[in-house]
Amino acid sequence: METWIQQSDSTSPAALSYDGLQFSHTPRSDDRCSGGVAIILSPNCTFQVIPSAPSLTFHSFEVHTLRLFRPLPLRVAVIYRPPGPTRLFLDHFAAWLPHFLSCEIPTLILGDFNIPTNDSSSSSDSRLLTLTSSLGLSLIFDSPTHRDGNTLDLVFLRLCSASHFTNSPLAFSDHNLLSFSIRHPSISPDPPIYRTCRNLQSVHTKQFAETIQSSPSPISRLPCPNLAAEYYHTTLSRALDEAAPPVTRAVKRRPRQPWLMSQTRFIRRCSRCAERLWRKSKLPADFLHFKFMLKTYNLALHHAKQVYFTSLVSSLSHNPKQLFETFHSLLSPKEQAPVTDLTAGELAAYFKEKIDNIQKEICESCMVSPDTSFISTAPSTYSLSTLEPTTDEVSRLLSTAPAHFLYSQTLP
Repeated sequence: METWIQQSDSTSPAALSYDGLQFSHTPRSDDRCSGGVAIILSPNCTFQVIPSAPSLTFHSFEVHTLRLFRPLPLRVAVIYRPPGPTRLFLDHFAAWLPHFLSCEIPTLILGDFNIPTNDSSSSSDSRLLTLTSSLGLSLIFDSPTHRDGNTLDLVFLRLCSASHFTNSPLAFSDHNLLSFSIRHPSISPDPPIYRTCRNLQSVHTKQFAETIQSSPSPISRLPCPNLAAEYYHTTLSRALDEAAPPVTRAVKRRPRQPWLMSQTRFIRRCSRCAERLWRKSKLPADFLHFKFMLKTYNLALHHAKQVYFTSLVSSLSHNPKQLFETFHSLLSPKEQAPVTDLTAGELAAYFKEKIDNIQKEICESCMVSPDTSFISTAPSTYSLSTLEPTTDEVSRLLSTAPAHFLYSQTLP
């Protein structure tokens, strides 16, 4: 929607953020009070404002873009074009639109274009619709949205569809109230990624050379150089398949970090290329180049994280619950296993000492004299001088033993 909020006005955004609503807007850069754009979101929405690149900021129209994460992934752009000639706007819009649609995710573009699409005699109408349709955008309605009967407020969708569309006039505005529901297409799970690789470290150079030498070489008898090159390539491929057969493995998908944009990934690829070059050449110049690229990547990554988390905290400023959960996840990460300073020798000595103490305690307990209180101390006239005790001796020993001894011992 169009706003009349200036950059110095902080009262109006706070008033529009009533009862948990989230107000996100872009005021005009000049002193005029009209022409800013804004969007009001539900407290259940999680989003991130997409800053406009300086090279794609035009004075012919105002735009406010954001990335919606919840309840559904969506890129949203709110546009306002002031009334006037459309030639400059269409040129600027044609330069801005492909950049905004560079990501393959559902997209919603809406706003007051001030171009009557229901006027068949207007060339601006056909040029705008031709541009949007060529980039995969579809206009979801063409009914009048203004009090004068013109279709000025347009809604474009890409990779999604809309339903339950209503167009209701408002008593306090010359524009109608448009409402609709966005249906997200059913997303099938990503197919597994398979990669084929070879273990070149297991190749024996001598055996590989003997395999190539043992193969027949009719290259000199081939009439065409292309056939000779194809035969040479086939021979090398067959020998390589025997020495290091290709192995296909499934690669686990990892979730992408939201701060890793295309520019950051490009710098990371350059840094890895510089590292591989230095490890191969071992030259000081390549090492300095690798250090420079690594420093550049770290600075770019730090800046990307700073922009992402700043925008994330700003988007949750009117949702205290999610804001505190975000701070807790950032400031209190998952506890890791405690790190010890013990070396391998100290750890082995600790377990050896513990085992020695246990053995010592076992030996001391074995040396304690057994309890002989149940044995009669009266002098006996009998002596067990042989291995064949008499019946009288066994009967006397059983009669003098305590009861618990009789139950705990097993008689043969």
